[in-house]
Amino acid sequence: MKKISLNLILVVFIKLYLFSQNSIDISKWIAYKMYLSGINDLKTVDYVTKTIEKQQLAKICAYDLTKQEGYVIVDNTYLIGEIKKYIDNFMLNVKFENYEQLELTKDLLLYIYYLRGNVSPSEESKQLPQFIQFGPFTQFSNDLYKIIKEYWIEKHPDAYKNLINTKKELTPEEKQELIKKTSK
Repeated sequence: MKKISLNLILVVFIKLYLFSQNSIDISKWIAYKMYLSGINDLKTVDYVTKTIEKQQLAKICAYDLTKQEGYVIVDNTYLIGEIKKYIDNFMLNVKFENYEQLELTKDLLLYIYYLRGNVSPSEESKQLPQFIQFGPFTQFSNDLYKIIKEYWIEKHPDAYKNLINTKKELTPEEKQELIKKTSK
């Protein structure tokens, strides 16, 4: 009997530990705007952003070719220096010029997510964010998408209402209920 209850307790603690490892805590993330030279086409943008994510140097990396600026979201401040070293040492013809730290707001996170998905910021209010698979990190991708979708619904409730064909103004409770329904 003691063996069974000890095993049960052990299983519960392991599940709780694994669950805590998979949850996203955006409040601990740091956003940077970075300026790079040598990026002139979408193929290079794709290569740079996905490589930085794949190397686990950033949670999210996106680059705006029209403005010649990129964004990285990291969970530790030292990683911006590692990203600079990685780009300067391993990416041919691409050079890390400068960076600045930004406050990571919901709007900035949405902007970076849309930019990462190659969707123009002007289209943000017109369409629900598309799911983005971040490399082999399926759980991270799923968790982040739920958060992004929730932020989008908060920011664009009328557009969301139009998407689901409701004609009345949503109450905060209804918004939360819709978020729960669409997150499943």
